[in-house]
Amino acid sequence: MESAETGTDEAWSDLQDGIEEIYLDVEHLTMSRYMALYTHAMNLICRMEPLDRTRGHHATRFDLYKYVNTFLHNHVTRISNAANDLTTKDILLFYSSQWERFKSSSKVLSHVIPFDNLKWPRKGWPEGLKRVHGAYQLSLMTWRDVLLSESGRKVRDGVLDLIEDERRGKPVNISVIRGIVSSFVELDLSEEPSNTPPVLEVYKTAFESRFLENTERFYKRLEAELFESNPVSECVKNIQQRLAEEERRVELYLHASTLKPLQRILWEVLIEKHSDLFYAEFKNLLQEGRHDVLASMYQLMSRASDAISNLADMFKSHVRAEGQLAVERLGDMASEDPTLYVDTLVRVYRKHKIIVLTAFANDTRFVLPFHDACRQFINNNAVTLLSQSPRKSPELFAVYCDTLLKRSSEAPQEFQLDDFLDGIISMLDYIDDKDAFQKFSTETLAKRLVQHLSVCEDMEASLRHKLRRACGYGYVWTLRRMLRDLAASQEMNEQFMTNMKSSKSFSSDVTIHVLASGMWPFRQSSELILPQELERIVQCFTAFYSGLHSARKLQWLHNVSKVEIATHCFRKGYTFQASTFQTAVLLQYNHGLSFKVQEIHEKVGIDMGVLQQVLKSLVACKLLIRRGRKTKESGELRPDTVVSLSEGYYNEKLRVDINAPLNEDLDAQRGVTKKMIDDERKILVQAAIVRTMKVRRTLKEEELIVEIVSQLQPRFKPSATFIKECITNLIEKEYLKKDSSQPNTYSYLA
Repeated sequence: MESAETGTDEAWSDLQDGIEEIYLDVEHLTMSRYMALYTHAMNLICRMEPLDRTRGHHATRFDLYKYVNTFLHNHVTRISNAANDLTTKDILLFYSSQWERFKSSSKVLSHVIPFDNLKWPRKGWPEGLKRVHGAYQLSLMTWRDVLLSESGRKVRDGVLDLIEDERRGKPVNISVIRGIVSSFVELDLSEEPSNTPPVLEVYKTAFESRFLENTERFYKRLEAELFESNPVSECVKNIQQRLAEEERRVELYLHASTLKPLQRILWEVLIEKHSDLFYAEFKNLLQEGRHDVLASMYQLMSRASDAISNLADMFKSHVRAEGQLAVERLGDMASEDPTLYVDTLVRVYRKHKIIVLTAFANDTRFVLPFHDACRQFINNNAVTLLSQSPRKSPELFAVYCDTLLKRSSEAPQEFQLDDFLDGIISMLDYIDDKDAFQKFSTETLAKRLVQHLSVCEDMEASLRHKLRRACGYGYVWTLRRMLRDLAASQEMNEQFMTNMKSSKSFSSDVTIHVLASGMWPFRQSSELILPQELERIVQCFTAFYSGLHSARKLQWLHNVSKVEIATHCFRKGYTFQASTFQTAVLLQYNHGLSFKVQEIHEKVGIDMGVLQQVLKSLVACKLLIRRGRKTKESGELRPDTVVSLSEGYYNEKLRVDINAPLNEDLDAQRGVTKKMIDDERKILVQAAIVRTMKVRRTLKEEELIVEIVSQLQPRFKPSATFIKECITNLIEKEYLKKDSSQPNTYSYLA
């Protein structure tokens, strides 16, 4: 029994020495020594016979806990006393090194004596002890209560001085700052279970509050100097740099929870106070196109939703004004030159699209206002106001596409076409009246197809593919039907020419397109008495087609047809490419050299207004000559005006294109197209109303209008007045009725 007690005393004494070794020279603690100390601790803790039998068998572990607590207090007190004699500069290195060493030793102690893994009795606790902590937590609590309470302020002030030095550009020891600040954070974990989030009371009271005060004071001084001696654009860059530095500071050595209060102080001191200056400068930066400063401005203002919303509104107003001003500067040329008009819109769009992508990081808060602004200046500008119709933009867009894809000397190179087409497709995304563009572009495409004027079939296919995304599948389906008609016509022409050559009916080459009347936008503008030379071809093809399709009827579109005429009456033999109307007039001069206008009118049957345009085009290209001095001076072609063949006609080219579009025909076609658009819209709106009311049965007028606009917006945006007119028509047709019990409410009639 005596030997057992002697062994226990030796183990107790050796463990006490070992604890001191851990804190004084932990680097040289060997594994064998570590295991010996661990064995002593476990033997004492688990000993069934207590050192003092009157206190129970748990007395030994309580004694050990009390000894460790006393040792830690004495050890930290010695460190604190040594720190009190140091200067602010020296105490930082001392504190940092002592903290790291103390923390490392405490972790070793927690493994040697695992207090937190033991079961402690519910009763019999020594007086004054209410809770048992693990050795590591106990050591951190002691450090906090002893050293931090006595030297913490001095350490904190030293760290704050280092941070201010760093802000001023001086080199500092970042690892020292990081180590000290992390100690404040770790000391908050000491009394909490490991699965409980940190309260950070020590960090906030001992460090963060004073850090934020110093930060505010520092930047108030900087703000006064900065705005006094620099332009706003330079202030923006400087502030952005300062914000980035402070955020990096948080990443390097501050707790993440400090970021938000730090950003709030920086916002209030550096940005919010000067928001009016920033807003004014934002407008200047947009005008100057300074993307780098705009990006910095965006990053600054994005920290507050109200501020970024103000910038987005300003950007929207700027883009809308820029687009409208750019069109206004074009003057009358905008309506007359579709290429100039569209290129101007695309240039404004792309200029500000780049700003959205680069300066505003494609932020939705800027993307949506940008789209709204584009939609406004494309649909409402000087051109649409002058024409008193928003359909003018889609009409010019269609003509622009035709200009790009039509074969001419001014057509762009093939490698440029794709970029131009991308530009026009971007514009189409914003057009309210997409149905108007579809109508106008269908007309121009139809002319290119039947007259074989497309510059490149691949580009035509590319445009159709792009239009499918912008205008929908229904539009592309119409174009495909048109192409199918042309393919079928080609096969029919080959068969027709084979039959004609075998029967020797005529030897001229002829190409005839048979087009479905519902798919193609052509109409006959004037009657025509065909010359015998052309009448024979028409009769032969009509008989041939009737043999293939007896139930179908052909309607000849002479106003969109072309003829090649060979001449034998001039010094050189020419081949003229002329319209059918021009051909009918010129063939009359096989029977005489001079005719009055009225005589020509009677022979060819063309409307007088159209005939006058045809004759003027032939006079303009010097094939025909007006007779009479008064007629020559006035330029008029009255019914009694004599028009003669110019026998001395000369042209350097042997193949001459004299075909000229008829202005009246173009105006009439434009009017017909607009009427067709209105008629189709009326049908679409009425169908949408019936479809909606059939499902909803009863609906208020305001709700019905909103629903119809929502359904039809991808094609066009009907006005409330137009929808009300369609509702009235449907009431007259007994599809709907007004609800007598509720005002402005409609019911569906089954």
